[in-house]
Amino acid sequence: MELLTKSRTGTDPPVSIAEPADSEPIQTVCSDLPVPERITHGIRQYASGNILVALWDFLEAASEDPRNPLNHYLCGLALQALGLNLEARDEWEKVLGLTRSN
Repeated sequence: MELLTKSRTGTDPPVSIAEPADSEPIQTVCSDLPVPERITHGIRQYASGNILVALWDFLEAASEDPRNPLNHYLCGLALQALGLNLEARDEWEKVLGLTRSN
């Protein structure tokens, strides 16, 4: 399976995501978890190379708790890992806006 995405500029290369081998369990999104556990799950997925699952966890957390800068920071990390640099920057600008207002 190959996932092709482009940033808003269209200059970033496509992102290829390989299918897991038969011996690898397919990771799933845990959208029923509370935000702290979802962040923990997302970080584990990110560390394991499951960037899309991690991004989903981080986006869900940011949706439920949009005033927490950590959620947006982690979204930015996952977006950058997928080559979506402008989208990552948008998330990090949210972090700056949230931390400057405190």
